[in-house]
Amino acid sequence: MAAPSDLNQATADDLRRLHILSENQISVLLEHRQKTGSILSIYELQGLKYFDLDLIRILNNLFHVGDGGNWKWKGILRRLLNEKNNYLLTRLESTLEQQSGYREAGAYFTPYRGSPIRSVNRFRSTHSGDFSVGLLTERDAGEKFRWNPASKSYGPDFISGFIQFKEKGKISNLIVGDYLAGFGQGLILSSGFSTGKGSETVTSIRKATQGFTPYSSTAESGFFRGAAISWKGNSILNFHAFASSFSRDGELSINQDSIEFVGSLYSSGYHRTTGELSRRKTWREQNAGLIIQLNSKKYEFGIISALQDFSIPVLPRNTIYNSFDFRGHVNRNFGFYLKRSIRNFSFFSEYARSANHAAAWLAGCLAALTPHFDVGVLFRKYEPAYTAFYGGALAEHTQPENEQGIYVGWKYKPDKKNVFTGYVDYFEFPWLGFRSYQPSAGHDLLLRYSRSLTRKNVIWIQYRF
Repeated sequence: MAAPSDLNQATADDLRRLHILSENQISVLLEHRQKTGSILSIYELQGLKYFDLDLIRILNNLFHVGDGGNWKWKGILRRLLNEKNNYLLTRLESTLEQQSGYREAGAYFTPYRGSPIRSVNRFRSTHSGDFSVGLLTERDAGEKFRWNPASKSYGPDFISGFIQFKEKGKISNLIVGDYLAGFGQGLILSSGFSTGKGSETVTSIRKATQGFTPYSSTAESGFFRGAAISWKGNSILNFHAFASSFSRDGELSINQDSIEFVGSLYSSGYHRTTGELSRRKTWREQNAGLIIQLNSKKYEFGIISALQDFSIPVLPRNTIYNSFDFRGHVNRNFGFYLKRSIRNFSFFSEYARSANHAAAWLAGCLAALTPHFDVGVLFRKYEPAYTAFYGGALAEHTQPENEQGIYVGWKYKPDKKNVFTGYVDYFEFPWLGFRSYQPSAGHDLLLRYSRSLTRKNVIWIQYRF
C-alpha cells in the first residue's frame, strides 16, 4: 500500500477528501499548524478543540509527521531499490462451476478463446512526497494471452503503468503513464470513483481538488494515458496541464455516405470472443487540457479548459431519448470553479460549457452550525445537451447531464457514541431518458442512526426511500 501522507504537508483539500473531518476540525488544525509550526506528534492534536482520541487514532493510520517530502532528483533510483514500501501482488482466480461461455462450440455459439483463470499482477513502490512507480497487468477470464504488436496485443490483455515525481523544485507533481485528473466539482474533470450520496451525508457532496493522481485500477477505461504536470507559479498561482492519447474500444460502422463512424462505445474491457476482439482498440482518443488555479487560505479559484479529439466521429443511433447526445469529432469544455471559506461555512461552485454551448452548474455550502451539528446544501442544473466525457459531479446518472435538483444533508453528533445522519434530494429530468418516455422527477430520502459500542464495534439502523 501507499505510504501514509505527511500531516504537516496536508492541504485543506487533502483533509476534506477523507470525508471524516468537519470544517471546524479542518480550520482548527490548519490554524494550529500556522501558529505553532510543524506538528511534532499526531497526539499533539489532543489539545485542539473538536478533536478526540478516537479521531486521532484514525488519523494516525492515515498520516505521519515529518519534515516534508522535498527530496531532490538525485538518488531516486537508490531510494527506489531500497524503499521499504515496495510490494508485488500476484492473484489468480477462477469460478469452480463451468460457465456457459466455455462450453463446446456449436452452430450458433462461439466459446471464449482463453483460459477461465483470471490473472492480475501488480507492482508498486511509493515514497510519500517523493516518487511513486507502478505497473499492472491483467487478463480477464476467457481472454487469451496474445503477442501481436500489429493488433496492439502485448501478452496480457491490459497493461497499465506510471511513474510519478512530487515536489521537485517548481514541479509539484509530474506523472508519465496512466493517470486521473480531478479539479473543481467534477463538471469537466472528475478523478476516479466518487462517493456520491450515502451515509456520509454532508462532506461527500463537495469534491476536494485532487489534481493529477496515478491510475492503478484494473478498469480499462475512464483514465488518461500520457503526461501531466503541476507547476508552481508563485505562492498562490499554480498551473496544471495534461496531454493524453490512447486507443479505445468501439463498434465501427459505415453510413450511407461511406463514412466510417463509431456507433457504440464499449468500456467493459472484455475481449474473450471474436466479436469482442473485433471491437478492441478500434479508434483513438486524444485529450489535452490546461487548468489555472489561484489558492489562498480562504479561497480557491480555477479556470479549466479541456479538449477531446476522436480519430473517427462518434455517431450514436438516432432515437428520441438520445437526441442531445454528443455527435462528431471534437468536444471542448470550458469552465471555472470557486471555493470560499468564511469561518465555519464553506461555499463551493462550478460552471461549465461544452462545445455545443450547453451549460452545467452547481453551487453548495457546508456549514458547521454548532460543534455537534453540520449541514450541507447543493443546487445543481445540468442541461440535456451538456457533454463532459470525464465529468463526475453529483448526479442520478453517471454523467452530469439532463438533470436539475436540490440536495440537503445533515449530521448530528450529540456525543462520541451516537450519530444521526440523513438527507433529502429532489431531482427532475427535463428531457427523456432510456425507457423513460417523458420528462420525469423523483426524490430520495435517507435516515440513519449509528452507535459506537466499543472502538471496534458499531451498530446502526438505516431507512431509505
